[in-house]
Amino acid sequence: MPKKIISLLLFIPSFLLFSCVSSEVKLKSEENLRNSLYRAKMRIVNPLPEGFELKYSADSSPFPYDYFLKSKSDDFELRYAIRPLDEYIKQYKELSKTPGVVMAPMKEDEHIQDFIVMIMNIGGGGLPDTKPAFFPPAAVKSEFGADWGATISLHVSPNFDSKYKYSVLMMLYKKNVAQAYVFYLANDPNVLSKYLRDTPLFYNLQFLR
Repeated sequence: MPKKIISLLLFIPSFLLFSCVSSEVKLKSEENLRNSLYRAKMRIVNPLPEGFELKYSADSSPFPYDYFLKSKSDDFELRYAIRPLDEYIKQYKELSKTPGVVMAPMKEDEHIQDFIVMIMNIGGGGLPDTKPAFFPPAAVKSEFGADWGATISLHVSPNFDSKYKYSVLMMLYKKNVAQAYVFYLANDPNVLSKYLRDTPLFYNLQFLR
């Protein structure tokens, strides 16, 4: 199958790390990840690719994510944040049934607004000069099982992460199911490009078919 999305990335310019984690925290992190993947109807093709080590983070991180992979050879991290929508939709439906409560219709483009908010969080509050690349609908469906996807290259604000200068953010969305964010982080744009061209790694997080 041709990888249409990878070609888009060639035009893109160039959360807390814990060295020691208790077994209790590790088990909790693994359980949370499995639960998030189950609720989001997603899978990680290769949870621990060769050349990476798996790290865990605390729920108290200002930008929480489910887990991240750190390269053993390069100054590079790959972070995953999986956001199931089941509880949000459940609460919306329950509130809609409350007498006297009038709920605004759920917006079809709410995921795009969330993408913009995440961009602003990474960049420190403003919108970047770079423009996002939106994945073709047919390609994002066949390659990720998603209804929508986009990616953008960003300079990282110290408020988001003080260890890295550059990021490529990818967001995947499936209607009424989940949003997922993938953060590529490095201090060298060439390192980012190297891992973006690593096709198996790029397609590591997918919706179930």
